[in-house]
Amino acid sequence: MTISPSVTTIIIGQTATLTASGADSYTWHTGSNQSSIDVTPTQQTSYTVSGSRNGCVGQATATVTTTCTNASAQAISTTVFSELGPGNCSVKITGSGFGTSMIVTGPDNYVYSSVYRRAGTYTTTANVTKPGTYTFTVQNKNACGDVFTDTRTFLVTGTACQ
Repeated sequence: MTISPSVTTIIIGQTATLTASGADSYTWHTGSNQSSIDVTPTQQTSYTVSGSRNGCVGQATATVTTTCTNASAQAISTTVFSELGPGNCSVKITGSGFGTSMIVTGPDNYVYSSVYRRAGTYTTTANVTKPGTYTFTVQNKNACGDVFTDTRTFLVTGTACQ
């Protein structure tokens, strides 16, 4: 009796099909009585099937290993729409990127963030009132929780309103 896996290593979240052969009836340790089962393990897992043919009982085991993929994060662009000064006490800044979160940080512990449920290309907009260097950071996480980051900096010029 044998188990033939469709793949032996999968990325977390993917599915492998395990197909048993060499018997007339099957019982997997998962409880299934089918000759094939689909599995989606979150860590390396061994699967065992018992089978019988003509009164003889056999057993086979297959292991499916999991791995993570890299998740890209990309800070694509940043834009400062004007300069601070009299009559213009707030400047709009935008950042576009690919990831699950976007964070703008700047002078005097300024922080503005946007968080998204799924990785994608998004644009975030913030209004700032102080001149200085601002950092736009895009983050993305893979299925194992590894965080990938890309950063751009930009300068807001002019004089803050009093």
